[in-house]
Amino acid sequence: METTVANQKPHTVTIVVHNEDTGKSIKLEGESTDLVQTFINKLYEALSTTQKPDDRLRCGGAQVNVFSYANLSISDFERNHCSAHEWVFAGATGGGFVLPVPVKVDEEVAAAKLKEHLEWLGRQRAAQLGLRLVNQDRMYAVVRIPGVRANSEEDDYYVRLGADFYDKWPPTAAFVKPDSWELATTGTRWLPRIQCQGINWFGLHAPYGNGNMVLPQLLCFTFTAEYYMVSHAPPADSVWRQGYHTLAATLSRLAEVLKPPHYQGPSGQ
Repeated sequence: METTVANQKPHTVTIVVHNEDTGKSIKLEGESTDLVQTFINKLYEALSTTQKPDDRLRCGGAQVNVFSYANLSISDFERNHCSAHEWVFAGATGGGFVLPVPVKVDEEVAAAKLKEHLEWLGRQRAAQLGLRLVNQDRMYAVVRIPGVRANSEEDDYYVRLGADFYDKWPPTAAFVKPDSWELATTGTRWLPRIQCQGINWFGLHAPYGNGNMVLPQLLCFTFTAEYYMVSHAPPADSVWRQGYHTLAATLSRLAEVLKPPHYQGPSGQ
C-alpha cells in the first residue's frame, strides 16, 4: 500500500533534468509532498515553452515516462516507480517552418560553435550515453557511439559531424570507418542495422536516391543537415532551431536508436 502524502515528513527534493536538445542541465527543486506535475510545470517554466504531445520526459535507466505519473506526489513516484533524481528531456520545440536547403556559413563562426558545443561530450549525460570524442579538427569531429544489443553486448560505431552549415542548420552526420573516417557502406561492419519500433522520426538510408538528389548516406531525421537537402515535410514542432538545439540533440537521438529495441546489429562483417 502506498504511503499517503499526509503521513510523510516533507523534505526538499532536487531533480536534475538533462535537456537532450541543448546539452544543458536544469535543476528543479520542490517539496516531497509536491505533485510530479509541479516539477513538470517548473521544467517548462525553465524552458520558456509549453508541453507538446511528442515531448518525452524519462526517469532513470529504466526510462520511466514521468508524464504518466503527473498526479502522484514526487515522494510516491520515487518510492514506487523511479527513485533516480535525474530525468532526461527530449522535446519538440522547432521554429514552426521547414528550413531551406543548407548553405555554407562563415567557417570561423561555424568552427567556434562546433568547438563550444563539443564540450558537452565531457559532461555527465554524454558519458551516460557512452559517447566519446575520438577525433577533432577545425570543421569536423568524430564521435564514438555504442550500439547496444538486446543482450547488452556493445558494438562500436563512429559518427562524423561536420560544421559546414552549423549552427544555422544541424551538423552533417554520417557513420564512418574507424581506420580512415571514410563513409561506411551497407553490408559492412561499420554501418548499423536499425529497425525503429514505435517511433517514426528516424531512418537510415545508404545510399539515398530521390530524383536528382543522390546521397551516399542519409541519417534521416531533423537534427542532421542532410535531412534538409532533400524534400521533406516534417511536423512544424520538430524542425531544428538555431540558438536552441545543438549537436547534443543529434548525438542523443542517434544514441537512442542504437539501443534496443531499434538496434539490430551491424549490417555486415
